[in-house]
Amino acid sequence: MRGEIEAVVVTRYGDVRAAFADERLVTGNGIDPALPHTLFNHPGFLAAYSGAEHGRLRRMLIGGFTVRQVERRVSNWPGWN
Repeated sequence: MRGEIEAVVVTRYGDVRAAFADERLVTGNGIDPALPHTLFNHPGFLAAYSGAEHGRLRRMLIGGFTVRQVERRVSNWPGWN
């Protein structure tokens, strides 16, 4: 059936760490330019990448997600205290 995938959900902290450390598991399938661009099939969607490419993109973004940066951004949201 179109659109079906096999997946396993891992929720316990130890299991998640083990899964991310296991190189046999793929966390992303990359971007398919033959398909329409969607949230999940869009260049730069971090979860669509694995391995070295994921690491390269993550390093470019990580500075914007420090505690200080996030606190500064959310402090400007209406009603945030």
